[in-house]
Amino acid sequence: MAGAPPGTGRTQTERTIGLGGLTLVAITSMIGSGWLFAPELAAQAAGPAALVAWLAGGIAMLLVALTFAEVAAILPVSGGIARIPEAAHGPLNGMLMGWTSWIGCTAVAALETLILLRYLAPIAPWIYQPGEHDGSAAFLTAWGWLLALALLALVGLTILFGARLFARVNNGITVLKIALPVIVAIALLGTQLDFGNFTAGGGFAPFGLPGIFAALSTGGVIFSYLGWRNVVDLAGDARNPQVTLPAALALGIVAALALYGLLQFVMIANMPADALSGGWGKLHFGAALGPFAAVAAAAGLLWVGIVIHTAAVVSPYGTGLGMMGAATRLLQGMAQGHMLPAAFAVLTRHGIPALSLAVNLALATGLMFMPFDSLVTLVTGTIALSLISGPVALLAFRRELPDHPRRFRLPFALPLGYLAVWIITLLIYWGGWDTVRVLAGLIALGVVLHPVLRRPGGPPSQWRRSLWLLAWLAGLAALSWMGGFGGGMGWIPFGWDIAAALVVAAIGTTLAVLSRRPAAEVQALLDAHGS
Repeated sequence: MAGAPPGTGRTQTERTIGLGGLTLVAITSMIGSGWLFAPELAAQAAGPAALVAWLAGGIAMLLVALTFAEVAAILPVSGGIARIPEAAHGPLNGMLMGWTSWIGCTAVAALETLILLRYLAPIAPWIYQPGEHDGSAAFLTAWGWLLALALLALVGLTILFGARLFARVNNGITVLKIALPVIVAIALLGTQLDFGNFTAGGGFAPFGLPGIFAALSTGGVIFSYLGWRNVVDLAGDARNPQVTLPAALALGIVAALALYGLLQFVMIANMPADALSGGWGKLHFGAALGPFAAVAAAAGLLWVGIVIHTAAVVSPYGTGLGMMGAATRLLQGMAQGHMLPAAFAVLTRHGIPALSLAVNLALATGLMFMPFDSLVTLVTGTIALSLISGPVALLAFRRELPDHPRRFRLPFALPLGYLAVWIITLLIYWGGWDTVRVLAGLIALGVVLHPVLRRPGGPPSQWRRSLWLLAWLAGLAALSWMGGFGGGMGWIPFGWDIAAALVVAAIGTTLAVLSRRPAAEVQALLDAHGS
C-alpha cells in the first residue's frame, strides 16, 4: 500500500500509471537532446535520404518493441529488462541483461546532465573553465560541479516521492518536450521552403544505401529512438498492462517517428545556400544550439531561438528523469529476482526503492568523469545489447507457453523474432569494434559479479542456459573486429558484413530458443507474480 509506513519491508509496487502516462514515458525518453542535433548528423551521413533513415529506424524499433510488448504484458513487473530474460533463460541471463542495461540507463542520466550544462554555458559561462572544451565533466568548474550535482539531486527527489509524482512531473515535461519542437517545426514550415535542397549536392541519396545505414548508427537515428525501453522497466507500475504496455510502446514510437521526420524535413528545406558549400558530408550550420537555431535566425524568426533555448534545457532533464526512473525499477526487479541483495527492493512509504535510487545517483555522478564521446558510445552499446532479450524471450515463451492468455499477440512471431535479433545485431555492429569490446568486457564482469551479488538461497544460476548469449556475442565480436566500423580491420566489405550479421543473428537466436527454460519453471515464475 502506498501509505504503508517506512521500514515495513514492502517490495511490491502499486499500479498507478495508465496508458497516457506510459506513452508519455516512452516519448519523453526518445525526445531528448537528440532532436537539436541528430537531424544535422543524419543529413551529413545520408543527405536528404536521412528521411528514409528515420523511417527505417522507427520501423525497426517498433518491431523490436512489439516483441517486448507481448512478453512484458505476460510478465508485467518492475525491471522487465532483467526479469524477462530471467524467465526465459535463468537468473544469470537476467543478471547479464539487467547489469548492462542498468549501466546504460544511468549513463544516459549522466550524459543528459552534461548536455544540459553545455546548453546553459552560453548564459552561465562560469560552468566551464576558460578555453576550448568538448563538454566533458573534466572541464567543469567547482560551481559547474555543484550545478551538475544539484540537477541529479532534483531528478532523485522527483523520483523519491513516488510514482504518481514522477508521472505528473514527467507528463508535464513531456508536454513541453513535444510542444517545443513542434512549435519550431511549424514556424519553419511557414517560411519560404526550398525543395531544391532535396536534390542538391548529389541527389536525394548522395551516399546511397551505405549513407542511410551510417545515419542509422553514427548519425544518431537509433540513439534517438532507444528510450522506448524504459516502458518495459516501468511495467510494474502500469495499470492493465496487457493492454497499456503494447499500446504505449506503439504510440510512443510512432509519435517519435512523426516528430523526427518532420524536424528532418524542415531542416533540409530551410538550409541556407552556403550550408552545402562543402557537400553533405561537411554540412554545418555553425550555431551553438544546432541547425534549427541557425535556420530560424536566417529566416528572421528570433523568437524561435528562445523556444530552442528552453527546449535545450527541458529536453535533457526530462530524458534523464525517465532513464533514472527506469534504472531504479531495474535494480528493484533484479533484487526481486534474487540477482541482487533484498535491500535493493525495499520500498519507502512512497513506493520507491531508496537504496536503488541512491546507487543510481552515485553511479551517474561517477560516469560524468568519462570522456564525452566514450559516454555516448557506452550508452548506445549497452542499451542496444539489452534489447536482445525481447525477441528471444518471445520465441521461448511461444514454444513453452503457447496457450498462455495474451491480450496482445504479435503475428508472424517466428520470422519477426529472428528479424528483430538481426536488427539488434546490426545496430551493435554499426557501433564498431570499439563498442563491442566494451560490451564484451561488461558481460565478462557481470559473469564475475553474479555469484558475489546474488542473494543467498536463491534459485540456481542456470549458467548453461546463458551460453547462447556468449556465443552470439563472440560471433558479433569477431564480425566487428573484421568489419569496417569503429576500429575494425576493414576486411569484410559492405554488404557482405550485413549478410554475416544475419548468420550470427540466426545462430544466436536458434541457440537461445534451444536453451530456453521449460514450461513448468516459466509458469511457476509467472504464477509467483500473478501473471
